[in-house]
Amino acid sequence: MKRLALLILFAVSVMAVTAQSSTQMATLCHDGEISTFYNANALKEAYSAAVDGDVITLSSGSFASVNLNTKKVTLRGAGMEDGPNRTMIIGSLLLTVLPTEENADIPMIIEGIYFHGVLSLESIFELTMIKCGFSEVSVRSASTLRNCTFLHCMLNKGNIDFEDAIISFKNCYFGDVFLGGSAGSTYNLDHCTVNFSKEGEGRRFRYCNMSDCLIFGPLLGNFERDAAGCVYVGDYYLDPFEDCSSATNRVYPVGTKFLKEGSRYYELTDEKAAEWIGIDGTQVGMHGGSMPFDPTTSNPRITRFDVSSKTTSDGRLAVDIEVQTY
Repeated sequence: MKRLALLILFAVSVMAVTAQSSTQMATLCHDGEISTFYNANALKEAYSAAVDGDVITLSSGSFASVNLNTKKVTLRGAGMEDGPNRTMIIGSLLLTVLPTEENADIPMIIEGIYFHGVLSLESIFELTMIKCGFSEVSVRSASTLRNCTFLHCMLNKGNIDFEDAIISFKNCYFGDVFLGGSAGSTYNLDHCTVNFSKEGEGRRFRYCNMSDCLIFGPLLGNFERDAAGCVYVGDYYLDPFEDCSSATNRVYPVGTKFLKEGSRYYELTDEKAAEWIGIDGTQVGMHGGSMPFDPTTSNPRITRFDVSSKTTSDGRLAVDIEVQTY
């Protein structure tokens, strides 16, 4: 990891003699030009000014929510991990990505953000969520979601109940989450960790194809699609894989020790990581596969910046920015 400290002097209007101190910053990249917005409403202002295909980068800090329902943009934060480098969007918001003739080939990517509030999904096409955390996810009725991928995400609570959905979850964590919908929905889970130990109704996965997943806690029924290379730790009298075609799944009783003490991201003990091997030859759960879970964002992160309280005599404003690169 590299830390880059930059001292930048921005030219400002000669009428501006003071500058407002800020702990949040959003930058908007459009056709190679950068615009900068400050304070809690920085995301709202950047999104309002954006057009399809633009990139919005958020510093660490908390930002007011805005519905992401009119433009296909790339939205990047400093990370979802709890701590000073977290980028958090506060408040409920609606996320819907409807393609038009003009933006059909433009991807929408969201990375490195913790959503603190209810994130409502509705009628989404071509969406990638990377290294994001969600306090709660919901789906509006009769919604459609196609060609969407969640990678290295933490879904702590939610009701994902699409009428028509094709979603891939890779190396993700599920807490109190219900995956339902209709027979037209398909949820593909690869190397995910599913924690049904929390109280709540989110203890059933329907219309799921699961590979090399770790599931623990009380279930409300069998898996209704297929599973291979998975491990379930729970009520030993229940085999949730009995309707699955693969014989590579395993069931262990309640009380089986399998998580490291003090594990923050549900790492397996060294013994179980070596023993519980999936069909791809790596450990089951979110820390296996070709891309083991890692909450650190891949893009450079704006982790700190200080804005001078006043402009200089010649109308310039000093900004000290720290960026982390990996």
